[in-house]
Amino acid sequence: MNPILVTASAWSRYFSRERSTLKNAIAEAIRLGVVCVNGPIISDLVSRAIDPIDARVLARAMSDVPILEPGMDTWARAGTLRRDLSLLLNRDIGPDAAFNSACSIDLSVSILSVNPLYIDIYNNAPIDIFYMEL
Repeated sequence: MNPILVTASAWSRYFSRERSTLKNAIAEAIRLGVVCVNGPIISDLVSRAIDPIDARVLARAMSDVPILEPGMDTWARAGTLRRDLSLLLNRDIGPDAAFNSACSIDLSVSILSVNPLYIDIYNNAPIDIFYMEL
C-alpha cells in the first residue's frame, strides 16, 4: 500500500467532533503507519485553528505523523502542474493542491481528501487519490 497523504480538509474532519467513516479510515491508516503529511498541509491545518491553543494542539498532534520532504524537482513539478491543470480545468487549482499532486506523482503517495477539486485533478492527471463524499 502506498503511503497516504492526508490533506488539510480531511484532517479537519478527523479532528472534528463528528463521527464519520472518514475519521475511522484515517484512524486505521494511522494505526497501520501509512499516513503522511507535508509542510503546506500542516500550515493549512494550523491556519484553520480558532485560537492559539488549538493551533499548538494541532501542531503537536501532527508531530507524530511522518512529514514528506520532497526535493526541488517536486516543487518545480508543482508549479508546472498548477499552471497546466489550472489551464486544463479553467480554474486556479492553488499551490497546495498542486504541491500535493506533485508529491503524489514524485513520491508515490496516494491523496486522501474531501475537497472535490482532487476529483477533477484525478480525472485529468495520473494521480492516485482516495476521495470521500461529504
